[in-house]
Amino acid sequence: MPYFAVSRSRNLSGNIKIQGSKNLILPLMAVAVLAKGEFVFDNCPDITDVRNTMNILEVIGCKTDFSNSSLMIETEKIDMYDIPQEYSEKMRSSFLFLGALLSRCKIARIPKPGGCNIGKRPIDIHLKAFESMGVIVREEDSIYADAGDLRDAYIRLEFPSVGATENIILLASKSDIDVVIDNAAREPEVREMCNVLNMMGANIHMDFAGKIVIHGVKELKPIKISVMGDRICAGTYMIAVGICGGDVLLEGIGYNEMLGTVEVLGNMGIEISKYNEKNIRVVSRDRLKNINNISTEPFPGFPTDMQSQLMTLASLSEGSLMLYENIFEDRFRIATQLNQMGARIDVKKNIAYIHGVDVLYGSKVKAADLRGGAALLLAGLGAEGTTIVENTEYIKRGYEDIVRDISIVGGNISVI
Repeated sequence: MPYFAVSRSRNLSGNIKIQGSKNLILPLMAVAVLAKGEFVFDNCPDITDVRNTMNILEVIGCKTDFSNSSLMIETEKIDMYDIPQEYSEKMRSSFLFLGALLSRCKIARIPKPGGCNIGKRPIDIHLKAFESMGVIVREEDSIYADAGDLRDAYIRLEFPSVGATENIILLASKSDIDVVIDNAAREPEVREMCNVLNMMGANIHMDFAGKIVIHGVKELKPIKISVMGDRICAGTYMIAVGICGGDVLLEGIGYNEMLGTVEVLGNMGIEISKYNEKNIRVVSRDRLKNINNISTEPFPGFPTDMQSQLMTLASLSEGSLMLYENIFEDRFRIATQLNQMGARIDVKKNIAYIHGVDVLYGSKVKAADLRGGAALLLAGLGAEGTTIVENTEYIKRGYEDIVRDISIVGGNISVI
């Protein structure tokens, strides 16, 4: 199996074009099921999760084609409402096809979703919301659901779950019902998903306080759009600049989409500025300083998908930091690998106590999940000697070509 070889890098400089958003394109691929015709998604990232989702679409009867960062999905005929286990177990986003297939076919059978090993991912919040909309749910090895008799619903989510919010939107947008979601997810990808559906003919209103009102429509039309930039990918490269120093322009990502991340990194000493509407400049000249404590929170707070990368940055920054993980309970697995490289991290329940060190040392480490893998690669950029990062398949689930992107600005990284 290939692995990444990374060595200490200094003064990154140049431009990185940010890939299309993983956390947007995957729900949009489920959105395509709602309308008959041909969809085109430009600026689509060529990542493993997109390829796996293409397999799901083809299994249920769609046609797909992917070339030159453009994904085509033809959805005229869908003759299958059952997602095979072999596809769903690879990623949690497969569960979004429950809402999409219920909208299109009125029945669906979806195995329980897989994905990275970062803790429990309860689907109860999805199913409870569906049942309040009139869906009959039977939970066995798989989830079987019948949406033959839907009704209006007011749904207050106990937690602003991105996946549950998206699943409700998928089912309600093309149904003859009105649905209100209170305490809905406010992530930029959810807002953009609503914008895309409205361009298709949906009637969705979303405010900034986490309330979404959906008036179901009878028909939606296919669309061609360009996918927004990936804010987690951009945040990862911001931290690379923080570790190595330098001056890098991130192309294709809006400043407002990075709220939470830019606040924390800015407080640590990285200079992050809005270059224009679609570009962000990142500058780091001195060793960064840890701040007292940081908690992962739903948007606009600091994202859980940036927590592992921040752990690496804090390990190489001056002072100490307490990092609270409030979303997933098993996302500190990277701490053992970083300590192997010379970091000083103590984990107690959902809190990581990180004490900055002057230097990390190259080592052989293994990625156990997507963001943790990226964080180990970042650690290699700041470590003396060579770091070998194995299990690169996890990283390829979310980064189109992280080796290319970091190399282009002067990072010492290669695929072996």
